[in-house]
Amino acid sequence: MFFQSIEFYVVAAMVAAMIVGFMAKPARKGAARQSLIEADLISAGSTTPMLKVEALGDGNVILRREGLQGVTSSGIVKMLVTIIGNDITIEESVAAGSAWSDEADTAVACLDMLGNDRYHLRYICDKTAGDRFCAFTLNNRPGFKSERALKN
Repeated sequence: MFFQSIEFYVVAAMVAAMIVGFMAKPARKGAARQSLIEADLISAGSTTPMLKVEALGDGNVILRREGLQGVTSSGIVKMLVTIIGNDITIEESVAAGSAWSDEADTAVACLDMLGNDRYHLRYICDKTAGDRFCAFTLNNRPGFKSERALKN
């Protein structure tokens, strides 16, 4: 008789709604961490704006920003890395450098603050590069490599 009562079905529906509510609740992301990284500038002959990443065995990630224009070896490329949970946003800042220095078209940086996990990475170029960006999933496991074209 109890299973045919309205009270039973009301309680069962409330318990089911609570379970669905807990399952749909988003995970806490935690506090934001920020790091400012200065990249090394090299001339590699790259003309296409592109971002290449490679995960190393020690957990570090090598980041190569190719296709820089109007930058010399005395210039500076800084990257503001913001990590919130598994979301990474990298904002690029470029200072051209002296006109008497050699041309540089590639910036190389090392991200050493990541654990072995999957991250959603968004890279935003400096305003002088035409508001280019790219986004992809970074799987920080040894041997992982990815390259993405920077789009307007």
